[in-house]
Amino acid sequence: MKKRFLLLLPLLLASCSNEDISVYNEPFEEYYAGYSSKEIEIPEGETLYIAGYHQAEEIQGVLDKQKACALTINNAIFISIDSVGISNYFVKQIREKLNNYSTNVHVFSTHDHAGIDTLGLWGGICVDGKNDKFMNNLIDASVNAAIESFQNKKKSKLYFGYNDTEDLQYDSREPIVFDSNVYQFRFEVEDGSGIRLINYAAHAESLRGTNYQVSADYVGRMRNLIKDKTNDDVIFIQGAIGGLIMTKELVDPFDPVTNMILTAERLTNYILGISNEVLVTTKLIIARKQFEAKLDNNVFMVYKALGIIDNEVISGDGDTGYNLISELSVVVLGDILIYLIPGEIFPELVYGEVKEGDPKSLVSLANEYGYSKVLIFGLANDELGYVVAPSNFRLYDKAPYILTEKDETGENHYEETNSTSPDMAFALYKNYEKLLKKIS
Repeated sequence: MKKRFLLLLPLLLASCSNEDISVYNEPFEEYYAGYSSKEIEIPEGETLYIAGYHQAEEIQGVLDKQKACALTINNAIFISIDSVGISNYFVKQIREKLNNYSTNVHVFSTHDHAGIDTLGLWGGICVDGKNDKFMNNLIDASVNAAIESFQNKKKSKLYFGYNDTEDLQYDSREPIVFDSNVYQFRFEVEDGSGIRLINYAAHAESLRGTNYQVSADYVGRMRNLIKDKTNDDVIFIQGAIGGLIMTKELVDPFDPVTNMILTAERLTNYILGISNEVLVTTKLIIARKQFEAKLDNNVFMVYKALGIIDNEVISGDGDTGYNLISELSVVVLGDILIYLIPGEIFPELVYGEVKEGDPKSLVSLANEYGYSKVLIFGLANDELGYVVAPSNFRLYDKAPYILTEKDETGENHYEETNSTSPDMAFALYKNYEKLLKKIS
């Protein structure tokens, strides 16, 4: 029998049309690119919780401020925010303020574990960790950066390349599957300036959990290093980081700041060592779709009832009696297909290490529609938590989604407690297939 929370019935929202797909596909002869970034101001005299590790831990200083970085490509705006995650609720607020500039706005999180809580999950048990003033500052910084990037756009050439980062990452959960490449879209702007979009799969937590100072972690340091060495501006977007794909500890004994600096330096060197760039043809297609998925996680549902989690829910067939509403997108840039994932997807669901009971890999789906080059832009337009392979999804029967379970090998199935349901992988696959059919 399904668990149902009768006290949550007022949360029912109007039904939505899941089959509506918006497509941006305007032919053009030249790329036009623009960039801007803004620091997210930290309000004084406020209770501010650090996100990503411990409950109810207030910030204890500032190493460097979080930023919102924006890249406009023709009439599409991509915003990357130094944060642990941004819910679709706030993405919609940002879009509304940019409606006069673009109706094609996409918002990403760098998954910064040294940033101020933007999801509300680190304020203590059943306490909202978000700070209204900080969230307003985040929205303002994002909108202002986006507007300036739109106004700054100039004719550009676009190049794509990548480099293997060798042994910089590790996968903390079986099966060991991850993409070790760092990818770069580099715009040569007609005025001599440059813009780089960097795509890499590694949790932004090189400072680890002993750090209580605000920072953009290795992402911010890497942006600054590339700017210093090349004068190019940088926007960073995460890849497939589910299963806790992260960077290794590079110093012993461990020191958070030293480790962050070395991580950023090594990643920067790999980026600047890219030598296989190719010119990207002038093609930009973006398709976006709203979708619903089962909400089985009863902890998430309680947090929704308390107003901590902002995601939209409707009556549905999830174990809580509800489904959640989110969105997903695909981008075609030249001959490269990019999946925009609203969370942290396990790499095996992308690259093919799937088992019986799992959907086909996203790469194989792309191949069916003629795309051989595939990238993942993670934490895109929402943060739904981990997308775990159903064949490897395991809960603790006595306290599902509350306590973690260990399997017969001793593997700790922590990620399931921060996932919506084992059905999420199928929901994503099914709806991405609809998007690819639409644009093919």
